[in-house]
Amino acid sequence: DPTSTAIAFDPCGEDGRLPRAALERTFERYWRELEERRSGASPADAYSAYEIRNAVALLRLGWKDRALELLDWLVSDQRTTGWRQWPEVSTRDRRAPRFLGDLPHGWIASTFLRSLRRLLVDERRDEGVLVVAPGVPEAWLRDGDGVRLRGLPTIFGPLDLHLRAESGDAARASFGGSCRPPGGVHLASPLARPLRGILVDGRPVPVTDPGGVSLREVPGEVRLRYSA
Repeated sequence: DPTSTAIAFDPCGEDGRLPRAALERTFERYWRELEERRSGASPADAYSAYEIRNAVALLRLGWKDRALELLDWLVSDQRTTGWRQWPEVSTRDRRAPRFLGDLPHGWIASTFLRSLRRLLVDERRDEGVLVVAPGVPEAWLRDGDGVRLRGLPTIFGPLDLHLRAESGDAARASFGGSCRPPGGVHLASPLARPLRGILVDGRPVPVTDPGGVSLREVPGEVRLRYSA
C-alpha cells in the first residue's frame, strides 16, 4: 500500500530507517500502475486523491520529475474544477452516481499543501539539515521574479529565500531570516544540467555534488553556474 507507506516519509520522517530497495520497488510499482490508470490500460475506474502523499515519497527517492508530474496530474483532476478541491473518491466518469465522500476534503487539501511545501524546503530532523528547493521546477525560477519566500516557518527558524534564474545558464539563491539549522543547509540544484561552478557569498566553492551544494552555515547568497 504505497499511499499508506508514504507517511513514513512525511510527516513521520522515518524513511531512512526502512530498507531502501524495498521502498524503491514499492514506489516504482506505484508509478507503473499510475501510468496504466492514466492511459486507460488499467480497468480501475476510481481512485482517492490521498495519493498526493506519494509526491513527497517520490521526491525523497530522487524522482523529482515524477513527483511534479503526479502533482500536476492531480491538480488537473480536481472536482469540481472551479472549487480547486478534491473529493475523497474520484471516478473516471465524473458524472457517475458514485460515492464522493467529503467534498471538499480537508485532509487531502492539507496533504497537498504539505507536499507543495516540501518542494520548497525539507527539514531533516535527525541530521539537523535544511534542504532547500529539493523539488522546485526550473520553470518557476524563470517565471517573472522567480520564487520568493518570506518568513517561511521551519523547525530551525523562519526562512527568507529568493530563487531566480539568470542569463548565461546560472541560478542565484539569496537567503535571509533567522533560520539556523545546526547541521547546515543543502541547496538542491534547481536546473537539470551539470554544475560547473559555485560561488558562496562571492567565494568559489568546489563542485563535489552534482545535485547541489552543502554548507555548514546559512549563506547570504549562492550563485550556481551550469554547463550550457
